[in-house]
Amino acid sequence: MAARRIAFVVTEPAESYRRGLQHAITEAGHRLDEPVDIFAWGVDAPGRVLLHSLRTEEDCGLLGDFCQAGLCVVALLPHPDLPAYRHALGHGAATAVDWNVRPDEIVANAVDAVRGRSVLPTFVVNALIGSEAPHPPVVTDEEHAILRLLASGFSVAQIADEIGHSERVMFRRLHELYLHLGVRSRSEALVVAERAGLLRTATTA
Repeated sequence: MAARRIAFVVTEPAESYRRGLQHAITEAGHRLDEPVDIFAWGVDAPGRVLLHSLRTEEDCGLLGDFCQAGLCVVALLPHPDLPAYRHALGHGAATAVDWNVRPDEIVANAVDAVRGRSVLPTFVVNALIGSEAPHPPVVTDEEHAILRLLASGFSVAQIADEIGHSERVMFRRLHELYLHLGVRSRSEALVVAERAGLLRTATTA
């Protein structure tokens, strides 16, 4: 029984809300952790989940960082509309939950996420699967240029020089572009871009 306990971390600034979640976690028989380093706590550690509220741009950036590092993250959405669900899932969240539902429902969703299941509202599922082919991703002019340079075999340092960013900023921009395209690597980005016609657009613009 103890082996089935899940370890939780809650990143929620509102104290009363955070305490409600923490109470629901312990009431359900799970463990509540408060690590100094969340990345070290959650990476390559099965049975651990991070409840992360998406209130600000910084929160969204952290979501991408957490997911990129391999953590199991459940995004809590203060404004649970379709764009918010798309944003959270597109950045790698295991699932996303309406911030306003009962704490025990959030905990139950998180437990499902750790076990490889995701419960989403019907309107989100319908929008994600749809009956029509998905629209190709819309990219900015800069992202077009980055894709063109990636396709030409440029290194990150060379792309940074061409675009006018530092190499550090360029790594961040590439990470954002990969998230935007729903991929994890240069090769996957180029496959998606080619299928969507983005490389043709970039080279003929």
